[in-house]
Amino acid sequence: MFELKETPKRLIKDGKVVEWGFFKTPFRDLNLLDIKLPGLPAKLNNFRLKEWQHFALIGGDFIMSFVLFNAKYMSVSFCYFMDRNTGIFTEHHREVPGKAARLSSNLYNGDCRFKARNYSLEVDNRLDEGVHRARIDIKGTKKSPGIKANIEMLEDLEKIQPLISVAAIGENRPMYTHKVAVPVRGDITYGDRQITLNEKEDVVLMDVQKTYYPYNTWWKWGTFAGYDKVGRLLAVNLVNNMTTMDDEVHNENCLWVDGKLSKLSAARFDFDKKDVTKHWKIETTDGKCKLGLKPMGERAGYINFGIFTDEYHQPFGTYSGTFVDGDGVSYEIEDIFGVSEYHLARF
Repeated sequence: MFELKETPKRLIKDGKVVEWGFFKTPFRDLNLLDIKLPGLPAKLNNFRLKEWQHFALIGGDFIMSFVLFNAKYMSVSFCYFMDRNTGIFTEHHREVPGKAARLSSNLYNGDCRFKARNYSLEVDNRLDEGVHRARIDIKGTKKSPGIKANIEMLEDLEKIQPLISVAAIGENRPMYTHKVAVPVRGDITYGDRQITLNEKEDVVLMDVQKTYYPYNTWWKWGTFAGYDKVGRLLAVNLVNNMTTMDDEVHNENCLWVDGKLSKLSAARFDFDKKDVTKHWKIETTDGKCKLGLKPMGERAGYINFGIFTDEYHQPFGTYSGTFVDGDGVSYEIEDIFGVSEYHLARF
């Protein structure tokens, strides 16, 4: 049975995870660097901890996705914008050896930064105020329009229950995630185009991850969010990854209806790994979620540093299908925009 537990003051005590499972509120002190990883000296903890904050902003006729990722051997950031009417896709990205990416230790009062030449992405996490503020300033090129933004992502914990999960990805190796779909407001400048966001229409999917991944790593992910015809904010998060716990229970699979969280069973993905822009089929084993994704394009990347590699595919497009919430209410999903992901890494 799905249970939201009271959140401990700290996640790690005496080198071990205090408690696994799902929690009501985000941790104020994750203290992940205090872990004792089997077979590794404590001085390597920070290098093994992979961290990111990813955002997929879904507007009426566009999607804008951006990430700050600290893999420790290198820092990665991208920001892309896709006009859904024209199909025009613009991407800016940076891969920088070392620690150009700085990730927040907590979401209540912590800052994220990634700065490189002609590229700045900043996120201020202020959960005590119910908001995450992002500032983007990316200079355009001859081929790609610049992107500037000042946006506020409204995560009011009195109204919205995020998915907060701590699962095992190996012996005493925690995988921490915080996922949520929230209204967004603010302004975006894309080239010469000015966009004012409307929190009653526009939404952002936020993915926070801090995990001691093994050297060889993979995952599959699908998510969408949007308002239906009667104004309800519907969202789904589905993942198949490397957890060593029972995948039927200890997973990141859930749905939201106007901020109310319902848990789902294990997710199964069916897609063409040689061409991820073909149709995806994603279902949960309990039959409560049956979705198809029709990709319109993808964001892809490949990094090869010899012993460190990263192959990344993020198709984006429209989801259709059905899901059933925790109260037994069924919802029809028709052409709600979202993203999916297929990721292989050695880091």
